[in-house]
Amino acid sequence: MVRADPVLFIAGGIVAGIGTGTLSKAAVALVSRAASAGTRAQALAAFFLAAYTGLVVTSLGLGVTAQLTDPTTATLWFSGFLGVLLTVIVFLGRASGVSRHRVSP
Repeated sequence: MVRADPVLFIAGGIVAGIGTGTLSKAAVALVSRAASAGTRAQALAAFFLAAYTGLVVTSLGLGVTAQLTDPTTATLWFSGFLGVLLTVIVFLGRASGVSRHRVSP
C-alpha cells in the first residue's frame, strides 16, 4: 500500500505462504499430540474453529477500519494492533507456564 512493487508483493506472498503453511502444519501436529485419542477430533475441531475465527475477525476488522480511514492508515494501525495483541498473548502464555516442552510425544 505504501509502495506499488509487484515483485515485492509476490515475494511477500511467497514468504507469507511458506510461513503460514509451516506454522499450520506444526500447530495441527501439536494439537494432535497433546490430545488423547478419545478427544483428538474435538481438539482439532476447536483448533480449526479458533483459526478460522481469527482469520475472519482480522479480515472484517481491517475492512471496517479501511472504510473509516484510508487503506494505508487502516493497514498500519491494524497491523500495530495485532502486533500488540500477539505480544500480550505470548507474555500471558509464558506467565501461565505454557511451554511446548510439556507435551510428551
